Amino acid sequence: MTAQRGSGVLLIALFVGVTIGLGLGLLLTWVVWPVQYYDTDPVDLRPEHKEDYIVLVGAAYAVDGDLARAEARLTKLEEKDVSSVVAGLAGRYLREGRDVEETRSLAKLADALGVSTSAMLVYIATPTPLPTFTLEGPSVALGPPPPMVPMPTPPAAAGLPGAATTSEAVFHLLEKRRFCEGQGGGRILVYVRDEEEQGLSNVGITISWPEGEDEFFTGLKPEEDPGYADFAMQQGMMYNLAIAGAEGIEGLSTEFSAADCPNIEQRVPSSWRLVFQRES
Repeated sequence: MTAQRGSGVLLIALFVGVTIGLGLGLLLTWVVWPVQYYDTDPVDLRPEHKEDYIVLVGAAYAVDGDLARAEARLTKLEEKDVSSVVAGLAGRYLREGRDVEETRSLAKLADALGVSTSAMLVYIATPTPLPTFTLEGPSVALGPPPPMVPMPTPPAAAGLPGAATTSEAVFHLLEKRRFCEGQGGGRILVYVRDEEEQGLSNVGITISWPEGEDEFFTGLKPEEDPGYADFAMQQGMMYNLAIAGAEGIEGLSTEFSAADCPNIEQRVPSSWRLVFQRES
């Protein structure tokens, strides 16, 4: 009986000792001396940290313009299509109104990788600085300025070719067609014509959807057509289109979406072709 009791006490003491030792070990490894990672490979980062890594790569590319170095850095993520990942992150930053400099860096990186969209053009284009002039020669004292004389109001320039859209402009919808263009589908193609069937540039186009809105202009791709503009849609999203200064265009009430093309084995999003003409 005494031997059995001693054996039981020994087992209890052993169990208590193991439990205390395990607890102390966990306390030391998790709280007192936790494991800290240094020089972790980009592929091992968590998704949110991978996004931070891409933002840093975009910022570096915006400074040095070294595309080969940027691609080498992105390759370390070991993504199947890292260009699409960059484009998707740039698009999300644009839609969510993130930091302008970070969004611009991502948009420029996406453009260099050949995956930019029309919505990114405003961040990609580099504004042309205005020329500055320095006046030379002796200073001349000027008298008081002459009284101002009212000038006649110039005629409206809405009828001139290539002029921007005004509030009095009236447009007609000549064509609205859904079609399948294979790879690279899911776009809204807009063509704007003047009274003489010529492409009309500098016309403001507004695309809106439940989570946001984007505005761009025709004429940014003159190699396609002076009055051409396009917008890349996301599948599952409904879009509305409007021309700046033009209201109530007949036949334009349809919501546009990038639905799958019918009768095609591979899933390919459909596109829309819209042709407008300005009335004289």
